[in-house]
Amino acid sequence: MDASNMMDDESDVDGGFTLLDSDIIGSRSCWVPPGQVVKVKGFTLTDGMVYVGEQLQSLTRWGGQEAALIDPTSRVSRSTVEVSEPISIYPSSYSSGYVTPRNRAAYLRWLSEGRRDPSAHIGYVRLFIYGLERRLLFDIQAIDSVMSEVPILLNELNSLYEVYGEDRHHDNLAKAISVSVDTTDYTNKQPPKDRPDLSYWMQSLPLKVALGKLVKEKHPFNSEWALALTRCRGGLRTASMRCAYEFDTLFGMRFEKVFPGGIEIPNSSRRLRVMVNTANPSLPYVQLPLPDLPDITQRSGPEDPLWVLANAVQNDLDQYSRLLGKGIDRNSIPAIATLPLEIQESKLTGDAKVVVDLVEASLATSEIGVIKAQDLVARYPSKTPGKLTKAEATLLVEFLAKRGIGVEPDIRFGGTNLSTTEYCAVYRLTGDNHEPGDGYRTATVLLHLAVAVAQSDGDVVPEEQRQLEQHLENALHLPERDRKRLAAHLCWLCADPPKLTVAKSRVEELDERQRRSVAQFLISIAAADGRISPNEVKVLSKIYALLGLDPSSVYGDVHSLSIGDGGPVTVMRSEKDAKTYSIPQQQNQESSKAEESISLDIDRINRIRENSKEAAELLSGVFATNEPESAEQTTDSLAADSDEVSSVIKSGLDSRHAAFLKVLCERSHWSRSDFELLAQRFDLLPIGAIEVLNEISFETCGEPLLEGDDPIEINQFAISECS
Repeated sequence: MDASNMMDDESDVDGGFTLLDSDIIGSRSCWVPPGQVVKVKGFTLTDGMVYVGEQLQSLTRWGGQEAALIDPTSRVSRSTVEVSEPISIYPSSYSSGYVTPRNRAAYLRWLSEGRRDPSAHIGYVRLFIYGLERRLLFDIQAIDSVMSEVPILLNELNSLYEVYGEDRHHDNLAKAISVSVDTTDYTNKQPPKDRPDLSYWMQSLPLKVALGKLVKEKHPFNSEWALALTRCRGGLRTASMRCAYEFDTLFGMRFEKVFPGGIEIPNSSRRLRVMVNTANPSLPYVQLPLPDLPDITQRSGPEDPLWVLANAVQNDLDQYSRLLGKGIDRNSIPAIATLPLEIQESKLTGDAKVVVDLVEASLATSEIGVIKAQDLVARYPSKTPGKLTKAEATLLVEFLAKRGIGVEPDIRFGGTNLSTTEYCAVYRLTGDNHEPGDGYRTATVLLHLAVAVAQSDGDVVPEEQRQLEQHLENALHLPERDRKRLAAHLCWLCADPPKLTVAKSRVEELDERQRRSVAQFLISIAAADGRISPNEVKVLSKIYALLGLDPSSVYGDVHSLSIGDGGPVTVMRSEKDAKTYSIPQQQNQESSKAEESISLDIDRINRIRENSKEAAELLSGVFATNEPESAEQTTDSLAADSDEVSSVIKSGLDSRHAAFLKVLCERSHWSRSDFELLAQRFDLLPIGAIEVLNEISFETCGEPLLEGDDPIEINQFAISECS
């Protein structure tokens, strides 16, 4: 810098400004266009882009001087001042008392040296950008010539960012102006991406402009544009952000199915307007100069088709999102198990893929595959390696079920936890993964019973067991999906026969009447086709022994149900025209009994079976295969996977009642006898447990949790209100 620029700190100099190019826009605009030269206080500013003059009105309602205006009458230090001289990071005005003469000297020096000195204080950069804000946001709306300057001014902003780093507020200015002069045809382009690093009013502005253009041109939205519009409208829940990839993927897939040709978005009378809050204190909120476009970023209502679609996707991702929020690996089996099948394939890596490949290999040559359960369990990231809680075992089974693979035993429907059995059977599900009917539950109990008693004698004959399976299918009128599940269940039982230890101890708790009721029910099932074969009599004899009944009484009980029996026992009077079958007279030799088949009255047997529901429920309790989890395991599972009852637990239930409630909520209703057996397993009095749970529920949501006497219903409304 030459000697003419040297001034002492206390002195001021007279002078004004000299425009070498007099093309000033307006008599009082004071704007020096790009490339023009102006001298101020001995400093030569060679590239314009500043306001210089004694009077330029602020645009705020409070009036005053324009903050960016370089007033040549303001005092400037005569000393040479470094451009690093401290100044407010957001100067109030070039001419204000808060900007010292030394600051003005440093600012003019920075301008005269090309505005690129990296050591300059950021306050001088922002003081300069104040002027660009006024020019780009205000002058552009009234002065035609400003449009020709826009590329130069935007380039200047970008150059400043390269030297001084991005300033979010002024980066927004560059983006906003770029959008306002955008002439892009978006017909065959992808939507502009939101910029989360920008301020709220700029985040979606490029997208809003693009959306408005497409609607104005009546161009249908494909899945990408529909997703962009949905996100732009906001109101989405945590799942859409935490699981952004999964949300976007699932939204796109379902959109293509519902709207294969795209969707035409209705026009809107609402116009796209954006008010900009500038850094320049002389400017009010300024409306960004945008083309005349509709603003479609407001939802039309709850029935808006895109909102309905987005909401359904969020619902399907909520559980997955909650697991991710708890730190579960997004590609792990428990996480993938909660995903809709449509997007599971893209997530199938690591242990999840190993499990699927293992199951598929076992089904490559057979309709039912038997594999070691531990091969599946070992791949699950359980809290205790090699051992699954009930919640973990449930997610493992659900993971395979969503891929169309059924597993037996299935813990969701009362089966054994996979980590407590040596083998399991897998098969392909038929149709939807429905809960099996009551007949299936009865059939599995009887299969367990038959296999267990045969195993106790070392007399396991798979072919006989399969005949029993077919007999049960027909006797209990099982649908096709339950028949396939029962066949898999039998394969599992043959590979891993049940033990009678637990069943025997539970049988001892039954009184004489209950045991006789169970025995009669078993005979009614065996005789469902009107005949009882020697093999069936053989199995029944063993079951009688298990029940503490005389095995030889099987023959008497069977004959008491036959037509023409002269004995004193009448189970049920026959109808007048009931169809009957003759049976041979009972032989004295037991060998003869085993060789003969006994024909029975089908109608009578059906009536007996229909009136033996109590016996069926008793069997389910006596021969249930699952033991309750520890209170610690169950309470932890409840907190992790049962949001429906978590609030109730937090309200003050002890661990035993919490564990009991967890199991209760697995069904919509319980028979009275099942409920009482379950309460006994948790060492609770049934009536007391009902009172405790209902009291907590009333305190939480004003509704009882358990309703009715037999069956006992689980109040789903109360569960939803407590969550």
